[in-house]
Amino acid sequence: MVKPKLKSSAPAQVPYYQKMREALEDRNGKAAVGILYGQICSDGFESVMPTVREKFTEFADGGSPDLNFIAGCLHTIDIGVEPDYPGAMRFFDKAGEGGCTEAFCEMGCITEEGKAGAPDPFKALLYYSKAVPNSSKAMYRAALLLERGDGNNHAVELAFPLYRKAAKLNYPPALKRMGDFYLEGKFVARDEKKAFLCYRKGARSAFSVSLRQKDRGKIPKDFLRNARQLSRLHYQDHVDSLCRLADCYRYGWGVEQDQKKALYLYREAAKQGSGEAQFCVAVKYFGARPGDEASRKRGFRWCKRSAESGFVYGKAALGICYLNGIGTDQKTGLAAKWLKEAADGGNDLSAFLLKWRLPKEPVE
Repeated sequence: MVKPKLKSSAPAQVPYYQKMREALEDRNGKAAVGILYGQICSDGFESVMPTVREKFTEFADGGSPDLNFIAGCLHTIDIGVEPDYPGAMRFFDKAGEGGCTEAFCEMGCITEEGKAGAPDPFKALLYYSKAVPNSSKAMYRAALLLERGDGNNHAVELAFPLYRKAAKLNYPPALKRMGDFYLEGKFVARDEKKAFLCYRKGARSAFSVSLRQKDRGKIPKDFLRNARQLSRLHYQDHVDSLCRLADCYRYGWGVEQDQKKALYLYREAAKQGSGEAQFCVAVKYFGARPGDEASRKRGFRWCKRSAESGFVYGKAALGICYLNGIGTDQKTGLAAKWLKEAADGGNDLSAFLLKWRLPKEPVE
């Protein structure tokens, strides 16, 4: 996950922090939130974040639902201070009781991922159900839990309407999932054109999370306007849509084939840290005309980034590069290392190469 670069120059932080403190002392939570996220969007302030969290905690305890919600969000951010998920749950619970349904969605995420105790998918689903009428993110997360259940077809069928409703609210991951359904012909008639449109809309909706929720009036406008900066700290929901959109142009799914546009989209997703996209960029460079050593070297560099991102095919390809000296010097020890990691991840070709090409090679 790639995080935005945050500067920490003290002189630029002081005016913002003083204005925020004054707004909080006047119990003007909306103004304080606007100042806080305005600073995050511009310079960042890791050095004062502990004090910022303390101030929000102090005023949120007896404050409005929106202040409790923001205090909860601050307890989940690791900028200059360690996350405090139990503390976040306490504030989200207060915000939820006050009518901020998005707080229940955040509680569901924390519970599902086991950040404040043991993971509890059933309890997480209950939290999501409280937020589902108003939160596209809650719809998507609840649908994921239902789809990942015990394989019961009825549960999967319950997930589909939630995906569709969240997609209508332009939630990027839901748009990507609907695109998959159209491409696979699952629950709907197979339609490559509709799949392409879903992927394109998901890619264009980058960082638009939560901006169309019915309870947006309960969250300060300044927070909503800068929500994309907060979302960048936690997830990049548009990247998968970018990869699938690139696939559409690459293979001609629902649109005319355009290899240049496919490479451009793969590179955009790769820059955002997608191991799959980095691997696809590498494959494009490896497919250059024979003897083009410059392209092979570029392919190797992208392949290495993919492997370091944890993508299993990237690891396998990097091992093969080291094994055969493609775009780099031949290094059997590094080849054995990456092929073993890929084999452990379930790549059969890597296991075969380890057994027959590098049976006695020590792993570096």
